[in-house]
Amino acid sequence: MIKEVRFDIGCENLEKMLEFYKKLGAKEMSREDDFIALEIGNVKFALWKAEEDQQGVGLTFVSDDYEKEKALLKNEKTVIEEWEDCNMVLFEDPDTNAMSLLGE
Repeated sequence: MIKEVRFDIGCENLEKMLEFYKKLGAKEMSREDDFIALEIGNVKFALWKAEEDQQGVGLTFVSDDYEKEKALLKNEKTVIEEWEDCNMVLFEDPDTNAMSLLGE
């Protein structure tokens, strides 16, 4: 079962983006290296430092059944890649039971 969904935003200038979202009322929930978790209202999202060719927006799913959700997303990956102008990459993080669909 999916426990948490958040938007991920890859950006080159992490501090500038953080300043922008804080002006909109975002609260910093946690920070680790080049990854900052934020929340505005009930919407959770994260900023992460990305090289120019990695910048984009994606969705991250945190699951209590990582292997099951990973298999489901891997099966759907081919469908997602077929969407016109919407190529997505599946990034897996088993340490946090999270999987992300990130735009290329």
